[in-house]
Amino acid sequence: MSHILITFIGKGEKDSDDLYKSEKYHFEDDDKEPYYETNFFGSAVFQYLKNNGKKPNKFVVLGTPSSMWNGLFELKGEPGSQYEDKWAELSEVIEDNTIYPEDEEKEKAKVERFFPILEEFLNQYLGDIECKLHVIPYGETQTTQIAILEKIAECVNKKDTVSLDITHGLRHLPMLTVLSAMYLEVVKKVTIDGIYYGAEGIKNRNEGIVRALNLKGLLGIAHWVGALKSFEKDSDYGVFAELLENDGLTIKQTKPLKEAAFFEHIFNVSRAARKLTTFRNNVPENLPGIGYLFTDTLKNRTEWSEKNNVYIRQRVLAYSFLGKQDYPRAAIFAVEAFITHLCKQNNSDTGDYHQRKATEYDFLDGNLSETEKIADFELLKKIRNTMVHVNEPRDEVKDLLESKNPQQQLEKELKKLIKRLLP
Repeated sequence: MSHILITFIGKGEKDSDDLYKSEKYHFEDDDKEPYYETNFFGSAVFQYLKNNGKKPNKFVVLGTPSSMWNGLFELKGEPGSQYEDKWAELSEVIEDNTIYPEDEEKEKAKVERFFPILEEFLNQYLGDIECKLHVIPYGETQTTQIAILEKIAECVNKKDTVSLDITHGLRHLPMLTVLSAMYLEVVKKVTIDGIYYGAEGIKNRNEGIVRALNLKGLLGIAHWVGALKSFEKDSDYGVFAELLENDGLTIKQTKPLKEAAFFEHIFNVSRAARKLTTFRNNVPENLPGIGYLFTDTLKNRTEWSEKNNVYIRQRVLAYSFLGKQDYPRAAIFAVEAFITHLCKQNNSDTGDYHQRKATEYDFLDGNLSETEKIADFELLKKIRNTMVHVNEPRDEVKDLLESKNPQQQLEKELKKLIKRLLP
């Protein structure tokens, strides 16, 4: 597993043959250097990582066919005699690509033939490190935008550590780069060490020294949004635990969330409620870090536990899983919600197995005025048992599942039964 630093190169300063204007860059958490002075921010990121014990194993530079590749020869100042001719020749190629655009593939080929000597120069400049240069498309279409993401992915292997610099290059590339970071985390299981940006536009606020920002927090927001989507799908509180730990909560504080998810998955909503109450009582009113943005959202998802309203939660879950076409869980929660409702009417303990069974039997055996409701409940149980126990369907359930549109009929029947049984 390697540490890869990926950076971009753009067109440089307007009406100038130089790469970029030299700047002094300061990284907020760096107590080793007051600043790094360079005309290419990617080299400042490299030196910063190296000085802080995170030296990359590979330095990757991405740019378009008209990027100022020749400027890389200027990282030490004026190109030395060893590279002067190549610098001039490459300068002409890039100018042609800019003023007389041809087919992108032809432009790419004209630039790429200089890459071996450029990589050799960068290797010497940075100090014996693998350097790779790659031409990427301009990203004007979805197809070419995907091609950029693919190229970034090709530069790393599974479980690598990746640092990204989004300072230079076309203005839409930072968005693509952040998306690529999310993509790499999922597909290649990489660790994103940082997403760096040299904020030259606000250097006047810092006595002319450019602040080097780490925008890795953007990924944290994306992770929270993804977790919320996952929760809406599976109702698994555990997806928030790691995110909250990343933001500063302890494992002891987040453990009840995972336990609540477990108990709800095995349909024990009462114990899930107790675990959620424990969680809510042991975390700050406003969550730390990025979680602060989602404090109200998480409160809304868990507040049912404070109202001692297991029936409402079971009912919500029944409708929720029905909407997701998870028919077995919808039927299970609907059956349990109905029994919980009966227990509340009889002042029985909704969390006691024996009292729940006794309440169910009493309802089925002695309530002549509830004939239709009894029939609905028995049908709901038959549907549940058929799906959960893989029983051979009989009677009404067999008619449902052997109809012309079994899924449509099953969903229609479940919706009707839940509506009737769960007020």
